[in-house]
Amino acid sequence: ADENTVTIPYIAVGFCVADAYRDTTKYLVDDEDKIVKDEDGNPVPDYTAVDTAKTGVARTAAAKAAEVVAANQDKGTYGKLVAYREYITKAVDYNFDAANTANYPYGDPWQLIYVFDGDSTTNVVCEGYSKAFKYLCDLTWTGSDPEVACYLPTGTMKGGTGEGAHMWN
Repeated sequence: ADENTVTIPYIAVGFCVADAYRDTTKYLVDDEDKIVKDEDGNPVPDYTAVDTAKTGVARTAAAKAAEVVAANQDKGTYGKLVAYREYITKAVDYNFDAANTANYPYGDPWQLIYVFDGDSTTNVVCEGYSKAFKYLCDLTWTGSDPEVACYLPTGTMKGGTGEGAHMWN
């Protein structure tokens, strides 16, 4: 090697975990298992650390969705769609706090996980309802030419009690 050559002994690559599923108690450690500190002496968060309790909820929700599909597999197309709608509307209520609070942080009320988590205190807004319905449809009708193709159109309603951003199926 000469003065124009740089040797890199190894490269570590990691993928950041979304804050909602990150273990915020974990910090980066060096090769000697010491916590890495930033220039101000603060510990550097490990943005790749997964909170397994939260990801476990996601696995449980996916399993519940699969149960809903399996429980309705013998129904016709229309019967399945009605059953999926009924399951979703019985599993959660509309989260008016999230929808009507300015600067409410985007997160789980907008996701399908709350529909399938079995917790009556977790509720969703229109986006959560729509994503849950699409997920059930996608589990049911697969392939390049499904019998039912479900989409997630978005838009803004003007006027009335539902004014604002929305998502539908």
